[in-house]
Amino acid sequence: TFEAIALQIADVFAAMERDIGQPLAGMLADGGASANRFLMQVQANLLNRPVTRSEVAEMGAMGAAAMAFHGLGIEARGLEGGVQSRFEPMMAEAARRDIHLGWQRALARVLART
Repeated sequence: TFEAIALQIADVFAAMERDIGQPLAGMLADGGASANRFLMQVQANLLNRPVTRSEVAEMGAMGAAAMAFHGLGIEARGLEGGVQSRFEPMMAEAARRDIHLGWQRALARVLART
């Protein structure tokens, strides 16, 4: 399950890189799933890029709140992310390639049935 989540995100990550025409340096993660250290490490491994997460899981909500305060002309205080954790990739290239290939094959089988 964790690998499937990370592989779906890796597909979006690769699509973003194709769209902008250059590699991304890493990923910033937030949301409830980012609290899972194992998932964050799997994500870094499969992206072969560092994954950084704030200790505040809902940084997107904090950013939206900061923009709302700014729009109202109110100075937003205490909405900074604070401490961050960084997960570095630690997977051999051959293993990463095999996992991605298996994922692509599984997707092809599922799509062929629909």
